[in-house]
Amino acid sequence: MFDSGKLWLGYIDGGLDCLDYGGTLSDRSDDVLTHFSTDDGLPSNMVNDLALDKDGRLWIATDQGLCYYDPSYGFIQQVALPNDLSLNVLAVAIDRWDDKWVGTSDGACVIFADNISTQTIRSSFSLTGDVDEHSGLISDYVSGIHINDDHGIVTFITDRGLSSLLIAETSADEISLLVYPNPFVIEYDSPSELTVSGVPLDAEVFIYTSSGELVHYFPKWTVGFDTKVHWDGRNGSGELVASGIYIVVARGDSSTGKAKFAIVR
Repeated sequence: MFDSGKLWLGYIDGGLDCLDYGGTLSDRSDDVLTHFSTDDGLPSNMVNDLALDKDGRLWIATDQGLCYYDPSYGFIQQVALPNDLSLNVLAVAIDRWDDKWVGTSDGACVIFADNISTQTIRSSFSLTGDVDEHSGLISDYVSGIHINDDHGIVTFITDRGLSSLLIAETSADEISLLVYPNPFVIEYDSPSELTVSGVPLDAEVFIYTSSGELVHYFPKWTVGFDTKVHWDGRNGSGELVASGIYIVVARGDSSTGKAKFAIVR
């Protein structure tokens, strides 16, 4: 897998290699090879699949669990799967909304873009809740996943054939969000608020820390007709958040947008 001048290689029983070729494949003099194993935080040295998310993190499927490597911080973080799923992760793929689709030897799941919410998918699964003999996966052994973002279709490769799931009628358009004031200065004796403008009326809005922790959530259909949401700088517990870099994500049925901003206290 290629990523911004780097080549990632996963091995059946040899861990993970990253070849930084310095943007010049033909010139080996500037190549740097880095090896990752269980000594560096991998759940196992058996790497089955790799995928890159929108933030440049490398998601790694192993036979002992799922993890990701964050190049910004240089560490491997293990990821919890739903309790009813096998740790034998065979496949991982990421859609344009940054949802992570995970296949195991005993079912599949989707980890939504907040990296917290999940949905297990099995042979008895149905998006509508009406389960019959034709709904869900054809088999719970999912060895591969392919995503067609243009048509919003996830295809699961199983030991009994292919199963497809429609996740969106049309592909989402990227939108630009305007966040102000930026930086957002919070003072105890001077109430203020942050405004996010350009939000689709049908969008959910998420505010995260730079490390991916969800601090505030605006449910669907709470966006004003002026396409704005306003935030007072408090988390779900009513506490003012700390200084730092934050990310706002707006996700509608047919459009999505993301922006960064700073908070100063």
